[in-house]
Amino acid sequence: MSGNRVTLSSENRLCYATGAFEPTIGVLAKLLKMTRLIISLPLSFAVLVAPALASADEPAHSLDHNGPASEPEIWNGSSASTCAWPTTVAVQGVSGLCTGTLVHPKLVVYAAHCGSNTQALVFGESTSSAAKIAPEFCRTNPDYGGASDQGDDWAFCVLAEEAPMPVTPTVYGCETDILFTGQEIAIAGFGASTSSNTGSGTKRWALTRLDGISFNSNVAITNGGGDASVCSGDSGGPMFVRYPDDSWHAFGIASTVSGGCGGTGTHSLIPGAAAWIESTSGYDITPCHDIEGNWAPGPLCRGFNAQDPGYGGDTWANWCSNVASIGWASTCGPSLPELDNEPPTVVITNPPNGTVYDEAPAVFDLQVDAQDDLDYIKVEIEVNGAVQPLSDDTPPYQFSGVNFPAGAWTIRAIATDAADNVVYSAPVGFGVGQEAPQTSGDDDGGDDGGDGGGDDGDNSGGTGGIGGTGGEGGADSDEGCACDTAPGSGGGSSLAALLLGGLFLRRRRR
Repeated sequence: MSGNRVTLSSENRLCYATGAFEPTIGVLAKLLKMTRLIISLPLSFAVLVAPALASADEPAHSLDHNGPASEPEIWNGSSASTCAWPTTVAVQGVSGLCTGTLVHPKLVVYAAHCGSNTQALVFGESTSSAAKIAPEFCRTNPDYGGASDQGDDWAFCVLAEEAPMPVTPTVYGCETDILFTGQEIAIAGFGASTSSNTGSGTKRWALTRLDGISFNSNVAITNGGGDASVCSGDSGGPMFVRYPDDSWHAFGIASTVSGGCGGTGTHSLIPGAAAWIESTSGYDITPCHDIEGNWAPGPLCRGFNAQDPGYGGDTWANWCSNVASIGWASTCGPSLPELDNEPPTVVITNPPNGTVYDEAPAVFDLQVDAQDDLDYIKVEIEVNGAVQPLSDDTPPYQFSGVNFPAGAWTIRAIATDAADNVVYSAPVGFGVGQEAPQTSGDDDGGDDGGDGGGDDGDNSGGTGGIGGTGGEGGADSDEGCACDTAPGSGGGSSLAALLLGGLFLRRRRR
């Protein structure tokens, strides 16, 4: 469709209230009685008039940050430079374009009115970006009641694979105190750039202020007044707030705009959607809190996006992995390493040490028992000094159908808990078509990698001794069996494809 056309389409629609908008929250109720002009656009859609909303009473102030003082507009304003606001994602559906936010490596939140027929999640500065991830599945809030129900306007897509980049998780728990009338916030989206509803498909951003928020109604607003606000195609897009540790967190989902592009934007609150999203998706989007809002940091409570506004200069070739990020978070309590300084325990339970398999290849399930006070452990396997590329973080820890050709093999399990405490198991030696190698020395190689195995056996050909340095089991060592040699001669770094091709990778992000 070309140009602006008045239509009564019930899907992918953008509705505005006519008349001027007063800069107070109380007048929002009046908008419900106003005439609505419905505008349909190709590959874009926003929503309807906002309901009444109670204003917070906190005094206005803004966070200290290093960003620019200017306030560009989403529509008819500043485009995002390369890798700026990288977690703002284009949500491409069957019949329209929306915007979403990466709040977990495997999950994007957006608006329910965008529907669940998402074809691709596009990471980049335009919808033509090659950085795309297909959705595994998408869900819309079943309680969403239509255009006037902005407080329930939430949806999510689980990605078919993890996005390898810093995320912007939701504001949660005690962190919600940072949200009040007058707070400086950022908004971003792929919507139209002009008041005539053209130019969608390019990521644009703005610094603006929060003009009202109600946790009871689960909505927040920006008055706009012709300045920074949302437009067609920004539906589902984020409201961001910056914490004192410089990390950005998402709290809003663009739902409606009244008064035309740049008018009053109403946003659903992600904290109010968190319980449904987590229970429906199986993914934890509150990595530093339990769902009741108590401080309970987990393994993903770190590494959040901390870029300056308008940042650019990285590249999507590496998924913007060099954007600024924080370490472990401690916004509402101690960081996870402060709460957990005890390493896990780990032992290989199959095969038994000293086992000899008469026929080659030997095929069996490699089993590991790992325990920790906190409910997260990642288990990796080291074979003849080389850490293998697969891992398992779901108990019981098992690598099924591993395939070892003839030779003498020494293996260890590496257990890493949620706080990055690392411990190595005692080595296990076994032979395939020959005697098993002797194993001796320290049981675990020390915390955080220790000595990479110490005196774990004869490093001559055929023994499979471990040797090496540090937590990587000696992958860069000039001694022992970390060199790239043939199976059975003590080599390790070339074994992954030969030995572990039958393994499956299981990862659980919680």
